[in-house]
Amino acid sequence: MSDVRLSGGGVIIESAIHTLDQLLQFTKAGSLEVNDVHSLSRLGIDYDTKFTTTLSCDGLSFPVHSHISTVRNLDNGITIEFENKTVQFQPSINTILYSGGSQEKNFTELMLPAESASSCESVNASFVQFWKDFITAIQTRETNQTNAVNSMLTTMWIEQIYQQVNSVPA
Repeated sequence: MSDVRLSGGGVIIESAIHTLDQLLQFTKAGSLEVNDVHSLSRLGIDYDTKFTTTLSCDGLSFPVHSHISTVRNLDNGITIEFENKTVQFQPSINTILYSGGSQEKNFTELMLPAESASSCESVNASFVQFWKDFITAIQTRETNQTNAVNSMLTTMWIEQIYQQVNSVPA
């Protein structure tokens, strides 16, 4: 993150890209548009960025508000607001889901069926499983979550953010 020629950006490309990819995976979004970006950046490296994106899926559009920072201590997590419920969780393996009413400030742990739990017990185990699935897909010539088509929307999202970050004079 000290040389934009090597990193391609800052905190967004280094830290946020995986969470953005997860959001696209579980929303099944087919398109997106970055609407608004506010960034603290210097010489092409972003350190603190807020942006709003509209994701679209099967004719339904919804906003995604994102805050990514290396200079502020942010509570790393995802909050999804529905009409009558809000769900919060950390973007990590073995996460606990919390839910509450749309107006509630206190959240309770959302219990999930045991069969929905991940088979990976650690982040390292998830990386091992990811690469096993990747190699199996190559050997069987079948697509899985790791393919160029599934990565295109994530790449477009990052590019749209950086176009707006870099269009503001330093």
